[in-house]
Amino acid sequence: MPSITTNEGYTFNNWGPVTATFTAPASCSTMSNIMIGSRGTIPFLMYEEQCSTTRNYDCIPTGTITPTTTYNPNPTEIYQEAYFSPGLYCPAGWATVGVAARNADSSLSVGGILTSQLAEVNTGLPHVPIFLNPATLLVELLDPKESAVMCCPRAMTADIYVGCYSTVSNYKVTKRCVDQIPGLDIGEVTKTHTWNGTAVTELLVTITATYPISIVEKTFSVASEASSLVGISVMPMITLVHHQSDAQATGRAASTSNAASRVGSRSTWNGLGAVLGIFAAAVALGASIIL
Repeated sequence: MPSITTNEGYTFNNWGPVTATFTAPASCSTMSNIMIGSRGTIPFLMYEEQCSTTRNYDCIPTGTITPTTTYNPNPTEIYQEAYFSPGLYCPAGWATVGVAARNADSSLSVGGILTSQLAEVNTGLPHVPIFLNPATLLVELLDPKESAVMCCPRAMTADIYVGCYSTVSNYKVTKRCVDQIPGLDIGEVTKTHTWNGTAVTELLVTITATYPISIVEKTFSVASEASSLVGISVMPMITLVHHQSDAQATGRAASTSNAASRVGSRSTWNGLGAVLGIFAAAVALGASIIL
């Protein structure tokens, strides 16, 4: 797929290759990137802990791109998404949580958290406009013999909407902030899109103007105001995209150099059927899949 491509308003940017296992610095072992959410089995992320800067990128690979941490108030910024290509390895301590493979006949195979998106239909509130999930939109852009692997830290839970998260039970919620998009920026449109070969018609949110996002902050003066809230450590779900030939080349290089980090081999590709071969190898390259 091209380095920069679009789908339903989202722009997907290739941040460069990840052809070796990235190991995060020791400081990443502590809970960071805190958001504020509701208590529950799957948290509903409601607020940011702070809105002055973007996330800390030290704990994830950056490929050939140096992401900015400067806050951007342009509402179209929410449509900017990143992936790594050729991306072959989840970071150390991370595992594959979702995988998709576009087979030679252009059919799509999905596994892990992506299986819950086989019919992405807003059945609960059909008259409420929604944002499409960028993870599934990226998968639809895969070319034949391309795969996408999604990674999360092993100590975190993966969710297709939340990302990678874990509850920080000892975090004391004392303040919160939220980015508010002006109502004049927001419109709605009914569109038909395709997911896994199925046409789905939904009411979608669309950005129609670029009035700056405003930041609303609040400090909780008494503990009872924050009693229903909890701190949640959040990490981005890293997406690795590679073509079958990228993985084959890596397998040959590892074989000739006797590298200890070799993952898979040519037999991984050639010993299985066209559909299963690409899908299984995509899982093997990222790491063992966790659900």
